[in-house]
Amino acid sequence: NEQNDLKGDKAIQNFARPMARIRKEAIKIKEVLSANEEIPVSIQSLLNDIDLFTSISRKGLESMSEDLFERVTKPIDEALKKAGITKSDLDGVEIIGGSVRIPKVKQILTDYFTTEDDSELELGQHLNGDEAMALGAVFIGANLSKGFRVRNIGFTDITTFPVGVDIFNLEAEEDDQWNKHALLFNHNNSLNSRKVVTFQHIKDITCTLTDEGNSVPLAQYDVKGIIEANDKYGHLGKPKVSLTFLLSLNGTAELVKAEATFIEKIVYENETKDEENKTTDVKDENDDEKAEKEDEKAEKEVEKDDEKDDKNGDGKDDEKDDEKDDRKDDEKGKEKENEKDENSNSTKTKKPKGPSKKTHRVKLSFERMDKGVPQKGLSAEEKKEGKALLAKWKILEAAKALHEQARNELESFVFACRDRLRSNEEDVAKVSSEEDVQKLFNDLEEVEDWLYEEGENAETTEYKSKQKELAKRVNKIFSRIGEMIQLPLTKKAARELVTTLKTQIANWTVERPWISEEEFEVLQKQMNSFVSWLDNAEAEQDALSSQDDPVLTSVAIVNELEQINFAVEQILKRRKPRPKKPKVNKTKIEENSSKTENEETVKEESDGTEDTEEEKQNEDTANDESEGEAHDEL
Repeated sequence: NEQNDLKGDKAIQNFARPMARIRKEAIKIKEVLSANEEIPVSIQSLLNDIDLFTSISRKGLESMSEDLFERVTKPIDEALKKAGITKSDLDGVEIIGGSVRIPKVKQILTDYFTTEDDSELELGQHLNGDEAMALGAVFIGANLSKGFRVRNIGFTDITTFPVGVDIFNLEAEEDDQWNKHALLFNHNNSLNSRKVVTFQHIKDITCTLTDEGNSVPLAQYDVKGIIEANDKYGHLGKPKVSLTFLLSLNGTAELVKAEATFIEKIVYENETKDEENKTTDVKDENDDEKAEKEDEKAEKEVEKDDEKDDKNGDGKDDEKDDEKDDRKDDEKGKEKENEKDENSNSTKTKKPKGPSKKTHRVKLSFERMDKGVPQKGLSAEEKKEGKALLAKWKILEAAKALHEQARNELESFVFACRDRLRSNEEDVAKVSSEEDVQKLFNDLEEVEDWLYEEGENAETTEYKSKQKELAKRVNKIFSRIGEMIQLPLTKKAARELVTTLKTQIANWTVERPWISEEEFEVLQKQMNSFVSWLDNAEAEQDALSSQDDPVLTSVAIVNELEQINFAVEQILKRRKPRPKKPKVNKTKIEENSSKTENEETVKEESDGTEDTEEEKQNEDTANDESEGEAHDEL
């Protein structure tokens, strides 16, 4: 633009095709400068028949990309910070990707990993950048696979965003402000881990899992059964609700277990009333303090049991564990009752033991209410625009397919023509001059170069027009080669055919007297006209060289013979006319004729009729045979 004073609407940035050519050339320049210090740049007819000629050095490219090179080490700093290590803690560095082939990038990384004591970490390039991601996917698949057993690959995946939970009442009233929020899994939390949220509540709840970083809802669950459990065990106190969340191996968080826990305190009364009367108020206060401590201890034991259950499984055996815990509590209670009975029987002066506990676990039902991340529905106008866009893409894809097909056909045609000309080099030299053949080879090579450079994104019609033009020139050459071989044979066969036909006509005048002489004369004139035309065309063709376009072709001779052939077929289709039947005179038969004479007369007449029909069939057969013989001779 600066060299040609192109500004405003005429600036090259406003034209798609020239910019596409520049971008393509820029990729090539970047790749070449990775191994060379400088490269010349040439783009012909870039815009308005203006050519671009310049040169770019590696230093010039690096100076133009300085702002991009400054961003190379920032991801490394973030990764080290998240890992909690420094560059001195690293034992080795492995680099993959296309950018590592750029010398400037290698130099930046080398300087970055050089420590203060001038010790340099070698940049390893032992991995194939194209296979590294596929190999990592294979390792992950081997770890997750349950279809076959393989050795476990020692690595742990992490989540890239924090996950929190918000808890509200399921049927909240207007003045209901109860809610809870908790951070479940922090950034870089290991996958396949669990988190238990515990709180006291007496109503059914709903909980929403959210992406803490972007405040995006991930899932919503309705938890029911708390009210029913509270109605049954509410006299024991507020239920403790425990929600277990799992961060699965695919990186999604979900609710896997929900239960409510009630703790029942069992106090054993002392049968001795004397000791009850002796108990002082201070002692009662001490007993209350001990009871509270035991309650807190029981709650801690419940929390430990919850965490233990969560670590052991995914919640499949929760009912069995609850039954076992209840059974253990019942057995402990019975044992203590038996001990109390035995102690009371043995002595009445022994002090009673402290209160015991019994844990009641109620499994809560939960259901996922959303279908993933909520999506906004499309309006009628948006749907219309989307359908129009899809229809447009379909047209563009069809046009692209035709474009690629035309380009591939032109490329294949160039290769096929070149091979065909080389394989028939001797025959081509007989019908074309050396200059014409060389010019055709040059044009084919020029079209091939054009396909890989300027013509890579040309119009479909341009591909077809170039192929049509080349095909016309190549077909002329091979048409002359074909005529060089076929024309002499066709001329010889045509002259022999005319000579044979003239002989047959002389015979047909005798064998087919029902055909008029005028018809034979018309056929004779057609043959003479054909012979005269053939002699003149042959003379003109002999005056030309083998490298000129032929005046007489075998196709033209065949077309002229078609007219004669049609006239002959019309004559052969004419059959011999049938003879007229003689008139039969009817005579009166005398009434007094004998019956025998009448029968003989009838018999003679029938024999005469049969003879007449046989003669007719013989005549038709003879005509057909004579016609077939004449047609075969022609």
